[in-house]
Amino acid sequence: MSVDMAVPQWLADKCNLWIARLSMEEWTIGMVLALAPNDDVTTRALAEQYPDLNYGRITMRVDVEDDEDWESCLVHELLHIKHSRIDATVQKAILPQLQSSAADMADVVYRAAVESYIYSMAWTLIRGYRATGTEGEQ
Repeated sequence: MSVDMAVPQWLADKCNLWIARLSMEEWTIGMVLALAPNDDVTTRALAEQYPDLNYGRITMRVDVEDDEDWESCLVHELLHIKHSRIDATVQKAILPQLQSSAADMADVVYRAAVESYIYSMAWTLIRGYRATGTEGEQ
């Protein structure tokens, strides 16, 4: 069983900052803390995406800190939410057109490519803002 906890103000502010930076104002983003997101103590954060509703929910592990590694987790999950319309199109329109084994393989390959891209993009964005001296600005 997972128990959700309130998010500290500094984390909510950081989330709002990145929502603006990523031009995600049309999304409603919920955020909670949990001892073990997805009932896995090794998971630092996860995102639930509902692109048809413009809603996403981020769960961060309760030991989240205000540092670059955790910020990358937050940005990473926001990017998953932002990208979820593309994911939904692949899931609903493309994969069903393939035979079962091909669809399974395509899904695994697609998810691996997206995960790698999002990981890289999150770090690129964080380092880019730091390099320009605009860390706290939109």
